[in-house]
Amino acid sequence: IINFYFKLMYCELPKVGSSNWKRVLIKLTDDRFKDIRNVLAIRKPRKLEHYNLRYITDYPWQQRIEMLKTYYKFIIVRDPIERILSAYRDKGTVFSKFIFSINAKKLGVRRTSLTLISFARITYSSLAQRLTLSSSKNVLTFRH
Repeated sequence: IINFYFKLMYCELPKVGSSNWKRVLIKLTDDRFKDIRNVLAIRKPRKLEHYNLRYITDYPWQQRIEMLKTYYKFIIVRDPIERILSAYRDKGTVFSKFIFSINAKKLGVRRTSLTLISFARITYSSLAQRLTLSSSKNVLTFRH
């Protein structure tokens, strides 16, 4: 995400507070929000086209290169285990359905006609155990 005025370049990652960082950037850039004290009042920060923020891909190639050379670049990271726990809490059933559909047997969940009830049986500890005991070619990959 590019903030042209302050010459900032923010690389967003999921589950590290990126929505709140986008709100801060929106407050800094968009005059409609200059009097807002609580950035949480800014709704839907994912729709950057509604604000004065753009992605680097929105700029011509030569301008991108110049931005990469001259802008202040930053990224926010988070402890990986805490990030997984947050994704698990945030995604709930959706996350459980994803895990269930990928590796139900390895998680100890039996396929039955009551699969929706089975989703609830996937605990964070079973997920963490599955992720830490996986071989490198059998690791689950997920965005969050």
